[in-house]
Amino acid sequence: MLYPKVTVIVLNYNGLRFLRDCFRSLSKITYPNFEVILADNNSTDGSVEWFKANYKGERYRALPLASNLHYAGGNNAAAKAAKGDYLFFINNDVRVKPDFVQNAMDIMLSETEIGACQSSLVDYTMPDDYEAHDDPKEILYAEGAALLISRRVFEMIGGFDESFHTYVEDVDLSIRTRLMGYKVMLAPKSVVFHLGNGTGKNLSGYGLANQARNYPMMMIKNLQLRNLIVAMPLFTVAAARRMIGNVLEGNSQATRSRLIGLKDFVKQLSSTYEKRKAVQRKRVQDDSTILKFTSLIDLAVKFRL
Repeated sequence: MLYPKVTVIVLNYNGLRFLRDCFRSLSKITYPNFEVILADNNSTDGSVEWFKANYKGERYRALPLASNLHYAGGNNAAAKAAKGDYLFFINNDVRVKPDFVQNAMDIMLSETEIGACQSSLVDYTMPDDYEAHDDPKEILYAEGAALLISRRVFEMIGGFDESFHTYVEDVDLSIRTRLMGYKVMLAPKSVVFHLGNGTGKNLSGYGLANQARNYPMMMIKNLQLRNLIVAMPLFTVAAARRMIGNVLEGNSQATRSRLIGLKDFVKQLSSTYEKRKAVQRKRVQDDSTILKFTSLIDLAVKFRL
């Protein structure tokens, strides 16, 4: 049996408190052909030093970055440094079952049309012997906390969009994968225990601003014009209602954050339009590959599917 090389990429920013459990579980991976890269976004908590002291050898590499490139930029940098034919992006606030790579790769290699898949993300407090019993299924997008993608597909679609920084970049990547004719799958027996918001921040000011900017950018880039002209007015109304709700609640921080995000979105309209032209020119599937999982209304107003 062939075992294509898999690079497991752990993105980190000041997450030393999570790394011990994360790497203890990664050291038990049963898949025979893998490497692990710690992509560190210029941490100041000793994460890289701890990693270098505890994990040596050809399978473990640190990639210290000179600045915080956020989720998209940090993972893109690690992908360029990776030696694997497949890239497995995971958060630092996870622990994994030993067979999580093998079970995900079994799904990836089962059909040539599969471009990406997501592990089962379960609550961090679940016991190590937790077993998932769902069947593999096609999904709209793979969450970035445990996302496996073919390197060839990743490079074909241009990797993560670094203008997104953090939030919605996994949705955007998955939709672009689908528009190129590939499936995105759930690999239920690939189990990853996820704490949540280890490297990222809670969905407060930072997250709200990024979502307000990134979600309409994702739609403009990827939707066909006939759907975009319906989705954007729906998004605008939903965004206005949420901000009005924040005002009525007296939540000035949320209102300010959403306004900051929308202002950034407007600033990036020109570059987003150029990216749209590239996506629309290369796509081989119409929007039915998206809308078979969700309605256009839900896509436009939920902000996060």
